[in-house]
Amino acid sequence: MRLSSAFTAMIGAIRSAGGGKSKIPTVSFLITAYNCERYVAAAVRSALFQNFDSLEVLVVDDGSTDATGTILRGISDDRLRIISQGRVGRQRALNAGIAHARGRYIAILDADDLALPHRARIQAAFLQANPDVALVGSRYRTCIDEQGLRTAESVEPTSYDDIVAKFKAGGNGMFHSSVMFDKARIEAIGGYDTGLSALEDWDLYVRTAKRFQICNLDIRFALKRIHDAQFFGGKEGVHSSEKSNLAYRLILERTRELKTQSSPSAVMTAAQTHRELSQV
Repeated sequence: MRLSSAFTAMIGAIRSAGGGKSKIPTVSFLITAYNCERYVAAAVRSALFQNFDSLEVLVVDDGSTDATGTILRGISDDRLRIISQGRVGRQRALNAGIAHARGRYIAILDADDLALPHRARIQAAFLQANPDVALVGSRYRTCIDEQGLRTAESVEPTSYDDIVAKFKAGGNGMFHSSVMFDKARIEAIGGYDTGLSALEDWDLYVRTAKRFQICNLDIRFALKRIHDAQFFGGKEGVHSSEKSNLAYRLILERTRELKTQSSPSAVMTAAQTHRELSQV
């Protein structure tokens, strides 16, 4: 299938942006890290090892007491920026990263997960081609263990309506380390809710969906690492603590305000063009 002339022009713009080291990057990878010495170097390198040059990798070290800071400072790459601060919690650390990010688009990556090399290029192209979409993720949630071996895979809904339906049924529907969003639009809704102590990613999706389109592309962008040291996915269940239960109930209340507003053109683009984009 041939790309439309408008889409071809957009791809040309992406290639141009990615072809040289621009002073202002198109994409900012945002990683928040707290005592993640075992995995943070691999996460950072996966973000740096993109086939898209117009990017920076911004790591907010949220008061780590292990070797996380030392490891980060040992990575030599002028695209890497490190913000060291006292412990403020993940929600505030994420918002600090958003404030410092220079890119138009922000790609979230947890400090123990891995980004695949095509991620920045495809997601940036998709958001430029679909200006009604503020946030885009991946349909696939591929899990790996502490050694990086694949252990499981699940699939998420792709269209706005199907994602919202999953929200209303009590499920998340998006994978945080696969999400890229338009910085200005997320700032417009106030960023991550610092009043929450858990499930801040899910809450962000719900509040974004109140004002803008969101979707998942039918392509894999990241790998989720499962290990015992993480808050969710390890020995603790998703709703094992009182604080996460409170956050869960609040998010369910917020989902009630969501209404169907699907944009067929954006959903079709997500479904039809990802294969073409993957060849760019």
